[in-house]
Amino acid sequence: MLTQVAVLFIGGVMAIGLLSLYTLYAFSMRYVRNELKKDAEHIAMDLGSHIEKYPASEWMLNYWYENYPEMDIEYDADYSADTRTAEKYRLLMERHPDFLPEYASTEDVEALPEEDQKLYAEIAYSWLITGIDRMQKSYNTDYLFGVVTQEPYDKRIVLFIAKGEDDVRGDEPGQIYPIGRELKVSDSQRKAILNTVSGTPSDAPNRAGDYVDYYSLLMSSEGRDYLICVTRNVKGFQRAVRALTKEYSRLMILFLTALSALCVFWLLHLIVRPLDQIQQSIRAYTRTKDSNEVIRRLSEVHSRNELNRLCTDVADMAREIDSYTDEITKITAERGKIEAELALANRIQMTVLPRVFPAYPDRTDFDIYASMTPAKEVGGDFYDFFLVDETHLCMVMADVSGKGIPAALFMMSSKISLSNISKQGRSPARVFTEFNDEVCANNPEEMFITAWVGILNLETGILTAANAGHEYPMFMQAGSKYILYPDHHDPVLGAMEGLKYHEYEIKMKPGARIFVYTDGLAEAVDPQGSMFGTKRILEQLNRTRELPPELVLEEMKQAIHLYVQSAEPFDDLTMLCVEYRGPDRAGEHVVNPAENR
Repeated sequence: MLTQVAVLFIGGVMAIGLLSLYTLYAFSMRYVRNELKKDAEHIAMDLGSHIEKYPASEWMLNYWYENYPEMDIEYDADYSADTRTAEKYRLLMERHPDFLPEYASTEDVEALPEEDQKLYAEIAYSWLITGIDRMQKSYNTDYLFGVVTQEPYDKRIVLFIAKGEDDVRGDEPGQIYPIGRELKVSDSQRKAILNTVSGTPSDAPNRAGDYVDYYSLLMSSEGRDYLICVTRNVKGFQRAVRALTKEYSRLMILFLTALSALCVFWLLHLIVRPLDQIQQSIRAYTRTKDSNEVIRRLSEVHSRNELNRLCTDVADMAREIDSYTDEITKITAERGKIEAELALANRIQMTVLPRVFPAYPDRTDFDIYASMTPAKEVGGDFYDFFLVDETHLCMVMADVSGKGIPAALFMMSSKISLSNISKQGRSPARVFTEFNDEVCANNPEEMFITAWVGILNLETGILTAANAGHEYPMFMQAGSKYILYPDHHDPVLGAMEGLKYHEYEIKMKPGARIFVYTDGLAEAVDPQGSMFGTKRILEQLNRTRELPPELVLEEMKQAIHLYVQSAEPFDDLTMLCVEYRGPDRAGEHVVNPAENR
């Protein structure tokens, strides 16, 4: 037995040691790659912001790509009075005194004659090259450049690239390429580009293998994808990590050899033999279920360490197992009953929420979709929507304090009461005023509710809403992007009787949308404890603003799922999105969400 213990123990220790060394190396390299990737993300974001500060940035990128052979480009020249770029700027301003290149929109540029459009594009390109040259030096990157690519993503066309102090710009290998140079794409680079274009910035080793390219999508236009690429040399980091791992392995081998010999001796005399006697006693109990026989065998074990207390504990356990068997059987049955009842409670709770979509298949003047996902078996969030009459749509979004069964019960009664008051045609402010008094009169547990109620006039597009301590809604006017709408906040419902609530109006043009939600969306956390936040909500909404409301919510759920990964849900997740299409949409075809999948 000693030989077996020695072989197993020493083998296990050595295996753990080797695994530790491999893990140390792998995690060190992963940490280096992650840090380089984070740094590259910051650089790419900074460069993207530098480009997008020009209102006509999309026009510039397309023009550079389509017309670079005819452009007179001045590379790597600090902007001053004696450069060609400065002379071009002076000429452009002389021809168009009211034209502001730094703030010109696409419409402003396209209003210029073709000759001056080219002049503007050359000026902007020279400014960009000067800026990214300085940016590369500031961030100490190996390469910083932008490329144009498109399906099937088998090549990249250089659009711009920064040049360091010791670099030479030209078409020869190893030089900093000018605009228009075609670069080949490896399989790993193509995969990284595909991921980046799909919305997940990625990195990949370049063809030489010593460098890693990090890609970030700048924009997509006219079937082309414009990418920012940050290249870093990882070879030096790999050598440093390998040297550290080798030194650590020598010390570990010496340490583990001495430790293994000492531990084997200690295990045999102090652990293995007493454990064998205890094991035999346990086996006897599994055969006979006789606790007295177990106690007799354990009394023969002589040990002066924790195993003596283990013998006492095993003897006590044998006695208690006999008495606990029936109790465990009862507890198991009761637990199964509780789980069944909670599942039934969840189904009952979900039946009070509108869940049939499309909710109004015959209406073409608006589209609405909502969902509620409880953090536990039952939740405290709720939503509702209904037509007060043929021209007024009422929407409710609310979050009850607390979680679990108490919040679910309070949610059920609150939802019914709040919806009943809203259906009587009252204004949102009056709905909250009456509902608050009703809650305060029947609230011995002093629970409260945050809520948002909006009534949309389907003829005029005027949304009248009130907010009782709830999250700010997200609003998108037709043809624009979603913004956080900082509406007026009144106190939460149920805090104090006799409160007066206020309302506000928003004019929604056909195509406008409003998105309301509970705090479970913004406060969803990843495994590191970082919250999803309103900024990511806005970014996700703007990525899907062309999709129908149903797919907007489905994509938001997917984004939350990818963000939280394996983390436990923090709170209920409830969302509602409505698109106002206007009365003139009557008779038009309504897009089925399934057609957009």
